[in-house]
Amino acid sequence: TADAPTSTVPVVSTVSSSVSVINKPFTSTTSGNPKDILWAHSDKLVHAISVNLYDVTAALYAKKLIPQQAKEEMHVSGLTTNEKSSKLVNVLVEQLEAYLNPKQYLIDICHVLINQQHRTLTDIATSILHQLGLSIPDIVTIISSIPDYVKEYADNMRQHYKHQPIVATDWPPRIGKDYFGRLALVEKQDSSTQAKSAWHLLRGQVDKTVKLTGNKEISVEDVLQPTDSSLSLRVVIDGPPGIGKTTLCRKLLNMWSSGPLVYQQYDLVLYCPLRNSKIATANTLADLFVRQLNRYKNVPDWFEKRVGEGLLIIFDGWEELSEQLRQSSLAASIIHRKQLGQCSVIVTSRSYASSSLLKMDTLSRHVQVIGFSKEEISTVIVQTLQKDTKLAQKIIHESDDESDEIISDDEVELPKDKDSQLAVKLINDLKVRNDVRSSCYIPLVCSMVILVFCKEGGHLPTTITQLYENFILQTIRRHVKKHDINPHTLGSLSSLPSQLAKPLQEMCQLAYTNLANTRMTFSSHQLQSLSEAVKEDYLGLMTSFMEYSKKKYQFLHLSIQEFLAAWWIAKHEKKTEEVFKDHFDDDHFRMCLRFVAGLTHLEHESYQQYFNKQQLDLQCKRTPLFGFETCHLSYFYQNPEIRIQVAMNDHISSDDIDNVPILLLQLLYESQNTTLCQVLVQSINNHSLCLYRVSLSLFDWLCLSYCINNSNATWNHLHLDSVSNQSLSVFTAGLTNKSLQTQCKRLEILHLIIDDPAIPTVDNTYYTDKCTELEKCIEMNSMLQEMKIKHDGRNEITSTFTSVIRGVTRNKTITSLTLDVDASPPPLPDGVIEQLLKDNNTIQALSLGISNELLPSSLNIVEVNTPLTALEIGWSSKLMTLSFLPHIKGLHSLILHEPYPPHLLFLFHPSLHTLTLPLDTAESAIELFTILKTSTTLKALSIIKEARVYTSSMGSSLQDMLTQNQTLKYLETNNDMYIDIPIPSSFLSFLTTGLRHNTSLQQLSVSIPLNEEIRTFINVISQKNNLTELEVFFKPDQLYSSSNRKEKEQIMTPLFYEQVLPAVTNMLQSHTTIRLLRIECENINDDSSQPNWMKL
Repeated sequence: TADAPTSTVPVVSTVSSSVSVINKPFTSTTSGNPKDILWAHSDKLVHAISVNLYDVTAALYAKKLIPQQAKEEMHVSGLTTNEKSSKLVNVLVEQLEAYLNPKQYLIDICHVLINQQHRTLTDIATSILHQLGLSIPDIVTIISSIPDYVKEYADNMRQHYKHQPIVATDWPPRIGKDYFGRLALVEKQDSSTQAKSAWHLLRGQVDKTVKLTGNKEISVEDVLQPTDSSLSLRVVIDGPPGIGKTTLCRKLLNMWSSGPLVYQQYDLVLYCPLRNSKIATANTLADLFVRQLNRYKNVPDWFEKRVGEGLLIIFDGWEELSEQLRQSSLAASIIHRKQLGQCSVIVTSRSYASSSLLKMDTLSRHVQVIGFSKEEISTVIVQTLQKDTKLAQKIIHESDDESDEIISDDEVELPKDKDSQLAVKLINDLKVRNDVRSSCYIPLVCSMVILVFCKEGGHLPTTITQLYENFILQTIRRHVKKHDINPHTLGSLSSLPSQLAKPLQEMCQLAYTNLANTRMTFSSHQLQSLSEAVKEDYLGLMTSFMEYSKKKYQFLHLSIQEFLAAWWIAKHEKKTEEVFKDHFDDDHFRMCLRFVAGLTHLEHESYQQYFNKQQLDLQCKRTPLFGFETCHLSYFYQNPEIRIQVAMNDHISSDDIDNVPILLLQLLYESQNTTLCQVLVQSINNHSLCLYRVSLSLFDWLCLSYCINNSNATWNHLHLDSVSNQSLSVFTAGLTNKSLQTQCKRLEILHLIIDDPAIPTVDNTYYTDKCTELEKCIEMNSMLQEMKIKHDGRNEITSTFTSVIRGVTRNKTITSLTLDVDASPPPLPDGVIEQLLKDNNTIQALSLGISNELLPSSLNIVEVNTPLTALEIGWSSKLMTLSFLPHIKGLHSLILHEPYPPHLLFLFHPSLHTLTLPLDTAESAIELFTILKTSTTLKALSIIKEARVYTSSMGSSLQDMLTQNQTLKYLETNNDMYIDIPIPSSFLSFLTTGLRHNTSLQQLSVSIPLNEEIRTFINVISQKNNLTELEVFFKPDQLYSSSNRKEKEQIMTPLFYEQVLPAVTNMLQSHTTIRLLRIECENINDDSSQPNWMKL
């Protein structure tokens, strides 16, 4: 029929570790070879046979398929049942190889397995026969017969399922020919974040499902593919309303009614909609057999005696059960395998209610119905609006669904006819209106959007509320055509004539009262109180269906019922604000309240209580900085605490992300209430917002931009975390010119990471124009003081950074510039860096992390006019170091990643306060320490030494420096766990002696060898009251640096637990000034820890 959907391609999740999923059907490698087929099934067969080993062995021997010796070996003691089963399968493989007709031998084995009347054995045998090339009718003939009355009941149900349509409604107009949903297998996850209401509610997932990365499409047949477990299936199918979960159930029923399913053979499939109160409150299996049970009363008993074997039950609509019934009901008991453990179960649920199901230990598979992809939305729009197949195909071909760039006639040649232009406009509008597009993956909503867009002359409404209001108006207009009312006279739902307004009011009251009672379907009896005008056709807003010979009614979609309920609350309920408050924390009402916000605009002053959150602390929570970091970062950044890294590993994970008011932002956007934007923002501490690890949908970004746009506030700190180009474009598109003037022109600090962007080649005109615009923008900005831009990736980005440098060159306010570029050539143009250093007269702190391959070979710095006090030259920039340093003087802070002669540094920069310097020879280290013996200006020193630097002379020089220098506060040396340099024992002695006489150090970060002298080192530290911060990285002593890892563990593990930890414990008990402490140790074997070590 036209309703029958086509199936999709089977693919299975590749990354699940806690869900048993067959990574491929058995057909990929066997090629019909009987031995290969048997081997492919051997693991499953071993497990399944072990359950009934002796009966299977006797049956195989009776059919002369195994020798007597194999039968006797199955009764030998000393082996587990599983080991015996494995031996039996090996015998079968050996026998098969010896047979002249191995295919017939394998068929005979399958006969024996099927005759055991064990579901798992039958499924394995069926799969083998299928791969041997037997047709489905042949396989069905082989399978053991079941009682005639069970067959008759099953045939009766097949006829019932076959004649019910797969897609039940024709309004809104059907879209996507033969479409009923795409599926994605997802790995079993920790569902703790979905518990109760708050977190899931804040994410707004009632109308959003994200397709998780690493999951692929599967066909509907693969929903029931067996797993590695011998247990019967427990499959959870979830997704938002209207996505096609029920339609998918109907498809499965239709497939079963048309013949055996591919992977599993079920004697009976029961469809049990949980919205049916009889099924929801059922006490016995017989209660689930609602249809024609009187004629087949023995059928439930037959399945109960088999513990459900051969039965597939589809429970549709888990979210429609009350909380009590989810805990204790027949459906819950069967789903959780407390009853009918051998039957297979599919249960569907809305996403927000599936968390408890996903925690099941016996979950076989989690399937998401994800609806239309972004690409498919555009295709559906084109094919719906452009009936000409060739023209439609041309638009689809020319449009780039992966991009959010607007489709333009200037870039591609598009058809000029009206239908094509309308389709292109809607696609473009949805690229801007991501809040609408983010819901269009739901087929029903996508159809509504297309309908409303066309009816409104090619325009989209601003909010989801307006979209639904418009759709319902269109539905009523369609309805009144039958009643001699001119539909064009109906301007809005609020101005309907009385003969329509009163029935609408009744419908809204019905929607609200039943939503409050979680009732979504109605019998004729329950609708008796409605007036005749309503019951004639329910204004076109309801649909009827047959359920077990009884006519039932429901709204076109749950979201329609939710909108009408909201209309009742907003327009007819005397205590609107109280109703809103009563349901605010009710998961079931979240979409309804969103509609209420859209209808009332939340204008009543009582709504401010939800947005006036006192002391809402959403600031960044970061690991504390050690003194050296604070000291040197303060030269580069106004706020040293705000430092960004690609991994963002400086943040502390906390529960504060739960406080980010995503729901409130969504309600703000829906209400379009600017006053409440200001109320909410005033509640945010310090006007600082951190979105670290906060997952935002595109619609959430639009809501956030709406709030910021109307907050009339100056933000001190916005940390957006990792933002995709798509999300960033939505966020910035929501900021009007007015907001850009009040917000961005006050922007003083910009830190930005560009992570592997997809940027067009240089000759792209659009890209070139944007680079020019960026350069001019930076040049003209009169507020920006600090800019840090980091690029991480191998894509070409030279033109972008050239524009940044040129813009900064002519800027008059920027005092701190950090450019960290890791990219592929081409190099920067000649003269760009030279011009920056010559012409800019405001930059005081400059950090350039530009690799040699990106520097022009002609780099020649001859004049530096920038008033630099702080400089960092990054990794792989030796050319920059040699070209730059000789031309600057008087630095206070210097960070180098390439070695440089210490005497030259202090000759030109005698007043250095902080220094980071790699040392590659013992001579350079001795030279540095000699200078520092008499230095009175250097406060912070970080040095990285190579192995050859660790000589006795260097150690003695370090000792003398620590003894004589009384101004150095922060010392770091090889403070990195990942620097693998063997350190001699003598270094620890020199360091300890130097520290004993030092009185100025406040922070020490050092890598030292772990040996017997460590107690002395820690005891000295314990006596240094000036020391407040300690960071120690314990390394293997140079004496055993050539040992393998296991040998190092045997040496270092007892030293750490018996020497280090007791000494550190004593130090902390007696040393009260330590503020920060960090200890790391290589080559520790935790598994070998002794009980007395654990007490430490």
